[in-house]
Amino acid sequence: MAGRQQKQTYRQRVEERQARERELADPVVESARKAEVKQISVLFIVSAITLVLFLIFALARIFNVGLPVVVPWMLVFSFGPGWIVCWVYGTYVTLRARRWYWMALIVFFPASIPGSLMYAWTRRMEIEDEVLGTNDSGRRSSR
Repeated sequence: MAGRQQKQTYRQRVEERQARERELADPVVESARKAEVKQISVLFIVSAITLVLFLIFALARIFNVGLPVVVPWMLVFSFGPGWIVCWVYGTYVTLRARRWYWMALIVFFPASIPGSLMYAWTRRMEIEDEVLGTNDSGRRSSR
């Protein structure tokens, strides 16, 4: 009888450990959080591409690279709308999240691209920490 009880308790402990591992490996994310992550992902991609295009254009102008006439205008027409999209969409995302300091940074038009990029990155890290239950030292907190 004692051996059977030990087997059951051992089996229960194994099942509990496996359940905890599954919980940590595949956290459940509610639909509102998924929508916010999707918005942040789009904002990050748009602002990163726009920043890269802006840097290419700026470096080409600074170093006076002999590019064909069409290329600088293509870059201007690419990062110009991207800048406006970062400004509008970044303001929308931060307004919905009620992050007022970030919104103040993004509304300031010259800072909208790097502000959108920084907000998307830091918010993604915050959500990751909340979902995975990690603390500042990077270890998972006990629940």
